[in-house]
Amino acid sequence: MNRDQITPEVLASVLEQTAYPVIVTDPAGSIGYVNQAFEHATGYMRKQVIGKPAGTLYGNEDAEVFRRLVLGTLADGHLWQGRLEHRRTDGSSFPADVTFSPVRDSSGSTVQLVAIVRDTTHEEDHEAHVRQMHKMEALGTLAGGIAHDCNNILYAIQGYADLVKTTVGDNPDALHNLEELKRASARAKDLIARILTFSRGSEHPLEPLSLQALLTVTLDELRSSIPSGIELHMSIDEDCPQVDGDASQLKEVILQLCTNAIRAMRKEGGRLEVKLTYVSPQAAEVLLADDLEPRPYARLAVGDTGVGMDGTTRTRIFDPYFTTDPTHEGAGMGLAIVHGIVTSHDGTITATSTPGEGSEIEILLPTHLQHAPQESEPPQ
Repeated sequence: MNRDQITPEVLASVLEQTAYPVIVTDPAGSIGYVNQAFEHATGYMRKQVIGKPAGTLYGNEDAEVFRRLVLGTLADGHLWQGRLEHRRTDGSSFPADVTFSPVRDSSGSTVQLVAIVRDTTHEEDHEAHVRQMHKMEALGTLAGGIAHDCNNILYAIQGYADLVKTTVGDNPDALHNLEELKRASARAKDLIARILTFSRGSEHPLEPLSLQALLTVTLDELRSSIPSGIELHMSIDEDCPQVDGDASQLKEVILQLCTNAIRAMRKEGGRLEVKLTYVSPQAAEVLLADDLEPRPYARLAVGDTGVGMDGTTRTRIFDPYFTTDPTHEGAGMGLAIVHGIVTSHDGTITATSTPGEGSEIEILLPTHLQHAPQESEPPQ
């Protein structure tokens, strides 16, 4: 098909059926046309936006960018490319790369403006995930180096304490002080061990284990400490394969995630949900994650119906000693340790949350390949 064979009807069909939202306005920015993809992406029907300024589709700051920068650039005959926040009818918004192009008549005058919109939500989420990974790697490297140096100092303190103990005889005050020194050193040693776990500096042998059995035992132990206003619901896939892991560390992961979920519901009560499912190598969460090898995974998710988190808080929950509690209850290495354990098991951990509606922490752990279900060959 050559250019002369492309009729206005064909062009209209192309615009209507293209996968990206398309907006056509007059030179002043008044909307004259939107396609089906625009309706699907934003929830706005054509009759709701036709005749309205295109700037109303964006948040306040981006609406000003549109009026001042975009229209000015297009008025000079140049196209404009940039990232804008597009509004939806439900009040939410999504980030998008937008290209505005002027459409000229035979005399060269701009008669229309065409915008092509590409949702970049997934890209921004991925970029945030990569930044979080790099931050945690840097923190882990720093924490691991400090912990190893502190261990060396601690060994010296403990050694000299033992030497002094042999020289003080039966002096009760001196012996008491030395015992207190050794107890403080033991607490410091435990803290250093937790920091090393966070930094992946502590290696544990990984053996095939059943997450079903580990979950059952751990949650049975936890039941007595769950407040009466919180309901525990479990959904465990009995066919989920074993994973290669350290039972004590993965038990700590389960306890920490459940404890955090319970703490988020302590005032109003709610529902604590623990789910274990099998994830095939072809599943979307595997295919879309650049840092995951395409192989079978066990998916462990712990969710609550508590207070939830905003985006800023969600990006920091794995930071050591980060807390949103003004009393600093629960502040410490909890989720940082969880992150380190999951990473040392070659897994990934992500958090989703909506303020006022609750949160869910999802962990993907590679299964023990000898016990993974065999994927059937596609028919020839």
